[in-house]
Amino acid sequence: MDSRKCQTARVPRQSRGTFPVVKQWAGRYRVYFRDNQSGEERSTQKSVALGKKSELTKFQAQERLRAIIERETNERKKVPLDPRVSFRWYVENRYLVNHRSSWRPATLHSTTSHVQLYVLPTLGSRPIGEIERHECSLLLEKLALRYSKSVVSYCKVRMKSIFEEAVDDGHIARNPMRKIKMPLTREVKKPVLPKAEARRFLFALTDPKHRALMAIGSFCAIRTSEVFGLTWGAYAGSAILVKSTAWEGQFFEDRTKTNSSRALVTVPEDIRPWIEAWRRLCKDTSADALMFPATRRGRNKQQIPMRPRNFLQDYMKPLAEELKIDPALITFQILRRTFGTTMQKHGTLKDVQAHLRHASITTTGDIYVQEIPESVRAAVNATTREILGIGEKDAEMSSQTQSSEVENQLFRIVPELEDLSDAKLLKELVDAEGIEPSTCRLRVECSAS
Repeated sequence: MDSRKCQTARVPRQSRGTFPVVKQWAGRYRVYFRDNQSGEERSTQKSVALGKKSELTKFQAQERLRAIIERETNERKKVPLDPRVSFRWYVENRYLVNHRSSWRPATLHSTTSHVQLYVLPTLGSRPIGEIERHECSLLLEKLALRYSKSVVSYCKVRMKSIFEEAVDDGHIARNPMRKIKMPLTREVKKPVLPKAEARRFLFALTDPKHRALMAIGSFCAIRTSEVFGLTWGAYAGSAILVKSTAWEGQFFEDRTKTNSSRALVTVPEDIRPWIEAWRRLCKDTSADALMFPATRRGRNKQQIPMRPRNFLQDYMKPLAEELKIDPALITFQILRRTFGTTMQKHGTLKDVQAHLRHASITTTGDIYVQEIPESVRAAVNATTREILGIGEKDAEMSSQTQSSEVENQLFRIVPELEDLSDAKLLKELVDAEGIEPSTCRLRVECSAS
């Protein structure tokens, strides 16, 4: 960088309309560098705003420009870091270390696995400063021949990010992944579970805990980490508030994948009796207790979430094999996709997005006063009944069963009631007051006549 090539100039900046003209000092200087490929010396001109002319004299503007040139010159005089360090060393000792405190555990695990499986076997032993663009392009082409688009795209994004940070750290001068395009790959398979098989599988579940868990995962379209992170305080009968997650037996309170994931989710009417049946059998139904805790407890005898992989492998996959259903189709992701695909026939695309929580939410505070549109409720209920094979008569029977459960709860609340008509009268009062039957409480104001 040559300061003798620098100059200052007065650049009037005029605005349209009746606003006054603002004049500023602008500095220009030339930066010299050597091209790594050709070895020739090249230069480029840079401009920088120095301040308003009304506030700075010409001498002060020149001093400010000299300070800028001196600062950038000192930065360029720094000795670059050793470019001979291996790609593996940089990934394991710099890249992953820099991000492990800000990434979610699932993101850190996924990134580490992808880099170790697909990238490090080819580039791990290579010095990071000697890796060229064509090597990275050949690696992506090799991956594209064997793996799907999602795997290749993920590796491309991570490789570009790794080299970009290596540039910032001073190990290399340029990012070899900067202009590499995505190679042609095979499309990602997105299978769905046929409705008949889904119906057979769900009705074959006999354990109330497993039936409630799979019902929420299937019909509420909740992600795997959100299902196993649910607490009883998040369940409100007609809806569930997604606010916590769990991963590999660890519970993350008030943490979701994205801000838009923190939202109310409709609970179909036909699966609420399944959830209530598990609620009556669950030992701890306090607000902070997990809805689906593991059998074993932690070191401090605290509840810990179930591990999705173990749950599916130990209980769901064997049941699928008994029913002659492909076990590979029994995953929460496929069940979520099945529900979203079927729901398109019963509602608009906007309803599907709202239920899958793909629409953005302005603020977190709106969640607690958010109302679920009636069209979304209707679409969710219709989709659930189609998958479960519940017709109009079955829906009436389900409604009568739910009403009888409410009546039984009222008899437990007021033991002296023996006449069924009285129970029905109290039920009408409960409905008029807008009380969830599962709360087992009456909020009827009485006044002396």
